[in-house]
Amino acid sequence: MTTGTLIISSCLLHSSSTAKVCLVCGDEASGCHYGVVTCGSCKVFFKRAVEGQHNYLCAGRNDCIIDKIRRKNCPACRVRKCLQAGMNLGARKSKKLGKLKSVSEDSVQGSKDSAPFLTSEKELTSSMALVPHGSAVTPYLSPSVCSILELIEPEVVFAGYDNTQPDTTDHLLTSLNKLAGKQMIRVVKWAKVLPGFRSLPIEDQITLIQYSWMCLSSFSLSWRSYKHTNAQMLYFAPDLVFNEERMQQSAMYELCVSMKQVSQEFVRLQLTYEEFLAMKVLLLLSTGQYPPLWTFVKSIKNTGVGQ
Repeated sequence: MTTGTLIISSCLLHSSSTAKVCLVCGDEASGCHYGVVTCGSCKVFFKRAVEGQHNYLCAGRNDCIIDKIRRKNCPACRVRKCLQAGMNLGARKSKKLGKLKSVSEDSVQGSKDSAPFLTSEKELTSSMALVPHGSAVTPYLSPSVCSILELIEPEVVFAGYDNTQPDTTDHLLTSLNKLAGKQMIRVVKWAKVLPGFRSLPIEDQITLIQYSWMCLSSFSLSWRSYKHTNAQMLYFAPDLVFNEERMQQSAMYELCVSMKQVSQEFVRLQLTYEEFLAMKVLLLLSTGQYPPLWTFVKSIKNTGVGQ
């Protein structure tokens, strides 16, 4: 078993409920609240936000940092992070951390009996009303698969690259390697809250992620490059953007060119965010030999997915 497979298996087999850190703000967790390990503050906040159907607005770009100190600064981004973590009022069963049991393979396979990500149309509608106006999902959009996919889309990952230092091959590749590890964890967490995914046998979950996580990461890279640079550069992370010079310096120029081609295909097709989200799910569920990503994008775009 490869290191990547071990990480994927560990993430899937061990529920985040065994952690002692709030998955929303990072404070010390008090238990499993509404299906997610959180602190008492985030538990109360989420309950009041959903039941009160508050129409929060972000004063920034809907990407505020939510931690123990700054969690009260932006309720809109805090709600979004609660939803991305998988919180829902249908999962009302709360347990103290000391009594929580590790999730075994059997319990994961039996998760089809547990509450789904959003358990009812009423609950989904309430949650949708909390999404900031600046995003593609609005309180007036009827519940849909694309709406849920937008809510659970992972946050941007930073590479931790020191841009004050000269670019070297080792420096670039080391940063990319660390970034890939972070992105793999994000793919696993994203798949775990994808509606219906946890109802699959654990072996199938591992296989699907094992075969698709690199393709999903490359696909997301192409989207970021399209969105932030109009496919002129490779947007690996906000602090790690590859121009032509860095592509040459990285010793993986041909691979960079291939990934850039996908982003350029996004530009040509004017891919929408909803189409991107839908294609990600299709990539996750497509094991085996993948066609070139730009061929995949073109063929799926022609079917009108996400529209």
